[in-house]
Amino acid sequence: NYGIDEQWAPFYPRGVAATAGEPVDLEVRILNHSPIARTFKVTPRQSRGIDILSKPAEITLQPRQSGYSAVNASFRKLVTQPGTCAITADIDSDGMHFLSWADAVIRVED
Repeated sequence: NYGIDEQWAPFYPRGVAATAGEPVDLEVRILNHSPIARTFKVTPRQSRGIDILSKPAEITLQPRQSGYSAVNASFRKLVTQPGTCAITADIDSDGMHFLSWADAVIRVED
């Protein structure tokens, strides 16, 4: 059940340290719980202090695919200020809309 399993679409890595001004690559890993093939759309959300350089990405997974499949959407963030930032991504599939479902933390150092 997608609504109660928070780990079917996590960011990887979930937390990362970066230098101010350095791009950071992340990905969202998707597990298809459904008995049918599904196409998932991952849309990164803008966050204060982070420039999202990637576009939404899609991946199609077969029914109840075992293991995890990566959506490498080139989630590159250009962090310009020291501190801690959070980034989220929406996950959509036919009839399912999860706003800001996946999240990750970026610790920015000088």
